[in-house]
Amino acid sequence: MIPLPFELTLSIFRNVQIEIGQQRFQHDAHLSMEYEEEYCHHLVKFASTCRAWREVAQAELFKNIFLRTPQTAASLLAVLRHSKRLREYVANVRSLRIGDRYQTYNGLVINDIKIIVTYCPDLAEISCSRVNLELRYLGEILFSSSDPTSKLKLLVRNR
Repeated sequence: MIPLPFELTLSIFRNVQIEIGQQRFQHDAHLSMEYEEEYCHHLVKFASTCRAWREVAQAELFKNIFLRTPQTAASLLAVLRHSKRLREYVANVRSLRIGDRYQTYNGLVINDIKIIVTYCPDLAEISCSRVNLELRYLGEILFSSSDPTSKLKLLVRNR
């Protein structure tokens, strides 16, 4: 079987995302996270459909990282420390979403976020929803970058 070109496969995935729906985090943080989560579930299914779709689906999966609990963050860090292949994927992360719609995210360790951010040089946005965290600590880490052109955006919804 001849595989579809990358661009066509990605177009199929993006059309599924449009069908699911999209919501800007600033307007409705929880709905935005739900739509992204459903899209990620579809991407996992696409990755297991055939070998040709796996690479495209995995690259798309790692554009957004969801950390719903401190345990999720700890698991991600453990894998990042030991997997060069995963570090290559997270280098393309654009968005880090922290928190959950149904429970408050407690126990976030600032150093953990600092490490995750260093693994994600293309990170453009960190979205927090129901996170128990003093923003001044996060700001010190995120905006003390040696790169003055850094355009990292911090979005917070603590409802």
